[in-house]
Amino acid sequence: MLRRLTIESCDKLIIVPYGLRQLRSLVQSTITQCQSLTQFPKDCFGCYITQLKVLSIRGFSKELEAFPAGVINSIQHLSRSFEIPRIYGWDKLSVPRQLQHLAALEKLFVENFRGKEFEEALPDWLANLSSLQYLQIVNCKNVKHLGSSTPN
Repeated sequence: MLRRLTIESCDKLIIVPYGLRQLRSLVQSTITQCQSLTQFPKDCFGCYITQLKVLSIRGFSKELEAFPAGVINSIQHLSRSFEIPRIYGWDKLSVPRQLQHLAALEKLFVENFRGKEFEEALPDWLANLSSLQYLQIVNCKNVKHLGSSTPN
């Protein structure tokens, strides 16, 4: 019956437990400041977690050059119920393109992305988020303009 899970500042944690998939009542999850974290099991939140509304992820190993596939696969499974992803990046990282498939997404928080996708403007695929009502962009130092197809 666990509804909220926070994993924070676990410096020696390397992999997110596969058992996370069993937390079917999970509504909110935060995984942050785990500097050694490099591995997420494939579909780490599983297709059984259908109630997850808020996911906040940041502070993985700086060795990663892309978001872990397990997180991306999970986001795609959550597309019907997912409300607020909070994603944080670093110099090498780009915002996961898979977010563009979450047409029902109403809120998106993006912070600390400085990868090549954020060199000039926001990604054009943000226009695919037709239900987006709130977009927060923080500390994306390379963004010079919002782009031509950003939703209103």
